[in-house]
Amino acid sequence: MSGGLVERLAVKVPLSQGERARRELLSRGLLDRGVHVERSGGYLLLPLAPGLEPEEAAKLTEAEVVRWRFRERPSRPKDLVEALQGRLPPFKLAFLPSSYDLIGDVAIVELPPELEEDGEAVAQGIMLIHRRVRTVYAKAGFVEGEFRVRPLKLLKGVDNPVTLHRENGCLFKVDVSSVYFSPRLSTERLRVVKQVNSWEVVADLFAGVGPYAVQVAKHRGAFVYAVDLNPKAVELLRDNVKLNGVEDRVAVIQGDAKEVVEEELKGRADRVILHHPSQALNFLDVGSAALKRRGGVLHVYSFAQQAIEVEGEVIKRLSKLWRRVEVAHRSLVKQVSPRRWEAVVDVKVAEPLT
Repeated sequence: MSGGLVERLAVKVPLSQGERARRELLSRGLLDRGVHVERSGGYLLLPLAPGLEPEEAAKLTEAEVVRWRFRERPSRPKDLVEALQGRLPPFKLAFLPSSYDLIGDVAIVELPPELEEDGEAVAQGIMLIHRRVRTVYAKAGFVEGEFRVRPLKLLKGVDNPVTLHRENGCLFKVDVSSVYFSPRLSTERLRVVKQVNSWEVVADLFAGVGPYAVQVAKHRGAFVYAVDLNPKAVELLRDNVKLNGVEDRVAVIQGDAKEVVEEELKGRADRVILHHPSQALNFLDVGSAALKRRGGVLHVYSFAQQAIEVEGEVIKRLSKLWRRVEVAHRSLVKQVSPRRWEAVVDVKVAEPLT
């Protein structure tokens, strides 16, 4: 995977002009990114894409062009099959997972029974593809319990489940062994965030480490009540609020959502996020109670084979609480098993019945 030295035409510029020249070549597609930029004395040598003639290169760059021998960058395999070709027998390559979760510098993979004895090799393959990954865990059970935590098994690397994860311009401290966090929901979270108006008050009733709450506060400027029962999640949530500089727009509350709404949040929110797929339908009355008297928007997540199943159940239950129930959006957001998806339904409600 690692190359030696290759000869390329190169733009030779003083070090003081190097970064500007590099950006210019990159923007025009003239920089060869398969080799390293080199330095010689007070000059920077920027490798040009193969195929250019010296005269053509000189005209395109309007700079001194020389020939230079550059060090090739190590190539990376594009997937696990390529990474483990020759390391695992062919019949096992067929069982390699096509995807896995990357959370900061931690990877979490689900191994099929056929690869249980080859976990370290699979982890090595992931590390070859993603150089930033320092730790690889295997899923060792189902997401379960009131804190929605999945047991993990270390396959390779440092046994430290705490990492920093970037998403949509925000930074999140995550402990993958103690809290629920799915990087595969990044697009869905951004979809919800973009709907929020700056004047709104949002209640995030199962906030976790704050991926919804922090992004709403940072990108939309709205005020968020972020609630979670898991003390570890709340600890990380407080850290993430500080990391992203939104202390003045996020109120962190530890406790059971039902009790918190009853005691502190009744009638305060314009929008409620119910991201707890196994329980959200049972909290529609709680989410409704958090909304202002005139109503508002609920984002409801649940497991189903089709999103329309969730829509039907949401309408049936909310129609007992509100005169006006309007579904604004429904979709499948993440597959969790061959016949099971996490679905979302956005609902606008108004005119309470009581």
